[in-house]
Amino acid sequence: MIEPYASLQTVFIGCLAVVLVITVATPFIRLKPKLRNSRWWLTLTHLLGWLVALGTLIVSVNSSKPGDTGVLGAALTCWFVAGMIFLLLAATVTPEEHPYRRRYDRYEQQESPSRWAYYLWSVGGFIALMVSMCMVSGTSASKSSPPSSVEYSATADGSKTPVGTEKYPLEKSESGQWVTTALGDRAFAKEQRTVYTWTEKRKSDASDTLTVTKHVTTTIDDNDISVVNDVKPGETPWVEYTPVYYLAPVGIFNNARPDPEQDRLCVLGRDTDCKANAKPSHNKIVLHLPEVEK
Repeated sequence: MIEPYASLQTVFIGCLAVVLVITVATPFIRLKPKLRNSRWWLTLTHLLGWLVALGTLIVSVNSSKPGDTGVLGAALTCWFVAGMIFLLLAATVTPEEHPYRRRYDRYEQQESPSRWAYYLWSVGGFIALMVSMCMVSGTSASKSSPPSSVEYSATADGSKTPVGTEKYPLEKSESGQWVTTALGDRAFAKEQRTVYTWTEKRKSDASDTLTVTKHVTTTIDDNDISVVNDVKPGETPWVEYTPVYYLAPVGIFNNARPDPEQDRLCVLGRDTDCKANAKPSHNKIVLHLPEVEK
């Protein structure tokens, strides 16, 4: 996992562990006569756990400034909505309908069923936070998640060249064009976006001697796209892909990022035996087309 989510998940696991330990220990604590009515022990533990968890999360997000927190917000929203529905259903259970209500009313030292509903919701929240850390860390960052950069390697003369660039020849479409453009609707927005479509030739996964054609459709919202008219007459136009990576913070409360020109990028899902400090984001695509006649 990348930062700050790796460290945040450790914090959330610690909070949940403390809550579970106190949950198991509370019945034994109440066996002592002086502590029999200490029903607020468990409630206070949940409140303190959430204070630590949310406080750490808020401070970390504001200090490390991760650019890919959309999934985290969606996970917390789903947990909150589902929890509200669960608590509402638990609150509508009448004393006559609940088979254990009479027993809880008789023994004050035991928690009521409605209070346990809050405890379950709280535990579910900690679990949702831990799962969302894995989801946010493991999901590819969008183009709109800054900061991002191409990975570079140093050559013998000291210059920097992009790493992972792939090139494929283009093939004309049925309309006789190398690349076609059209306007498409943008989700949840009135503005339209430019949609690029082309056909490229790639080597088959089954054999290096076989080629397959691939139809590609993408937009400037998903990738950086540029068109360059630099192909000489008689040469085949081609497309160039260069992967762009999201640069993760170096720590849970540190906004510093790795320098792609100086530091080694350890890409999540690609590299091993190193601490991940980057993950895939999008592609920088350059379409090399025939020169325009003057």
